Amino acid sequence: MDFRSYCDIAYKELSDWRVKLDRVIRQINQLPEKTQEKLGGAIRDLEATIKDIGFSINKLNRECLTDWSESQGAVEDKMSNLRKKMTDLCKKMDGSLIGKDLLSD
Repeated sequence: MDFRSYCDIAYKELSDWRVKLDRVIRQINQLPEKTQEKLGGAIRDLEATIKDIGFSINKLNRECLTDWSESQGAVEDKMSNLRKKMTDLCKKMDGSLIGKDLLSD
């Protein structure tokens, strides 16, 4: 697989995570204010992670790399971190807020 194909696939996965996060944020906005405050840091952290992954993919897409495995590894590590953060948020809400479908690939 060349890096352009990889970037396309990574963009798709990132877009899917953005949709999932938007759904979670909409659900959290329906909760009592105290609960929203409790989850605010986690949401901001997820948003920052998604933004960081987007920057990494854009950088990879702009550069014509002969060896792009290091950049690919960095993006995959960030995606893995994003999945963990989303799972942690689910656990924080005792699984009641985020359905398993949001965590599936």
